[in-house]
Amino acid sequence: MSQEDYNDYRGGDRQPRRKEKRNASQPLMILLAAIVGTIFIVVAFWVISSNTGASAASGTEAAASEAPASPAPSGNSTQVQTAQSTAAASASGGSGTPAPAEEVPSAQASDTLLVQARTSSDRVQWINYSMKEGETISLVAEAYGLAPETLISVNKIRNIDNITAGTVIRIPNRDGLLYELQPGETLQSVSEKFNLNITAAMLQTVNGLSVSTPPTGTELFIPYEYSGLDEGAQTALALSSSGVSFNNPVVRGGTVTALFGEMKDGSVLDGVYLSCEPGGPITASADGTVAEVGVSERLGRYVMVNHDSGYVTVYGRLETVRVQAGIRVAAGEVLGSAEGTSVYFGIRQRSLSLNPLDFID
Repeated sequence: MSQEDYNDYRGGDRQPRRKEKRNASQPLMILLAAIVGTIFIVVAFWVISSNTGASAASGTEAAASEAPASPAPSGNSTQVQTAQSTAAASASGGSGTPAPAEEVPSAQASDTLLVQARTSSDRVQWINYSMKEGETISLVAEAYGLAPETLISVNKIRNIDNITAGTVIRIPNRDGLLYELQPGETLQSVSEKFNLNITAAMLQTVNGLSVSTPPTGTELFIPYEYSGLDEGAQTALALSSSGVSFNNPVVRGGTVTALFGEMKDGSVLDGVYLSCEPGGPITASADGTVAEVGVSERLGRYVMVNHDSGYVTVYGRLETVRVQAGIRVAAGEVLGSAEGTSVYFGIRQRSLSLNPLDFID
């Protein structure tokens, strides 16, 4: 073999070997590139997913923060939501009489107002609310977590049928009744009369009074949570003429011996007791139809009479009864005779107890 051939042989031999080495390293480089690429894709996908999730969560939180507060449950959720979402706030005046309403930023703000100090001795707070078409006192009371009798009392309602769309009512942030201070009464005597478990000073704070001895005629808010009052025993004062008038049922006598909302014989009065002569005549307070005659542990022998506009009058503690269910009676017609020196008299409208003293002299 010549040197040229040998060189050609060695050159040809070495060259293929170097090519084989380069060919052997290529799969490793491809694999490494694939791994790096895969890692890059995974990291990029994770970053994108994280950003998308954060944006979605942020959007959800923003939507939740902008959504209106949910109304209290009721049989008519649409009307209850309307009642909650359109209220405007007002502050209570220093004399116990609410000041003109002040607008609040949102319905959520007024909802917050209503839950503040609901069971505390803090000053009662108020909002003004405009009734909407189709709403009733009961629906609005339910929306704000109150008894209907509370709204009847603080708004001096004689006839719930007069509360129509556009009527502006006052709504307190707790249940209670409105009471007008009588001659000779003090905050302490009122607290004792309604069996309140708060001091006169606390009653002064609740009503935002600047003096501890308010004058006769001052309107006091009596908080429900401090008394023995139930839903059917909160006072109702006059708002407007009802078209129905009631007379004192006692012919001889008729002065008040026990007030609406007072504790009497361990229970809260949903009517009044009027003085009378034993055996004296008790008459129908207005024209109507006798709905029921019966005997109960609380009222003794009683007569119940239906009147126009959903009113019902109740006469209790009778010795004798001269009428029977189903007959028509005229105002002043004798229903029976008194059992003792006082007789019970109550007025209701659509199952809500009203204060008889707002209808009779």
